[in-house]
Amino acid sequence: MQPQPNPEIEKHESPLRKALGLIRALAADGARKETLSTGELAQLRRFDGGVGQPALWRVLAYAFPNELHENWLKERLPDWACALAAFAELPQEPTGRPMSLGEALGAAEFSEMHLLRLLRAPAPGLHREIRGAAHFLAQKGASVDPMQLGLLVVGERGKKASDLRRSIAQSYYRALHKKSDAETTSPKES
Repeated sequence: MQPQPNPEIEKHESPLRKALGLIRALAADGARKETLSTGELAQLRRFDGGVGQPALWRVLAYAFPNELHENWLKERLPDWACALAAFAELPQEPTGRPMSLGEALGAAEFSEMHLLRLLRAPAPGLHREIRGAAHFLAQKGASVDPMQLGLLVVGERGKKASDLRRSIAQSYYRALHKKSDAETTSPKES
């Protein structure tokens, strides 16, 4: 039996993918008009919580061409700004197989304390934790699929949010266990 599509997730996932695609398009060809300039990408990275940044509106207009004035988007604007800032922080041309958020955090040795703060943070603190995790992954050069990062802040509420957080934790601990096993089974040099 195939799972039924969830319109709430789809409402956010498709625009998230479009926004991510626009941000990544800069890496492919910065001269195209439908991409962000390097200045706009930097503007998204330096996100300060304000929503008056032209780069933010440019990406949102691309992702939501007919919905910029709808209340659900206005109410979630700080969340979208945070997700886009995190996307802009991550490597635009990832190397290797993109990992899930939890797997990437575990493989990069993100501290358990920071993971717990990320997974437990309510909305205002979640923005700070999302940005911190994205910055950490960028510094480590991690190849991560940013969709879970984006859905964590803009797409999920209630039971779905709990399921997403549980999935991130499971893949984090699985990656830590895998890394620990690899270290204990590799031959020691004398």
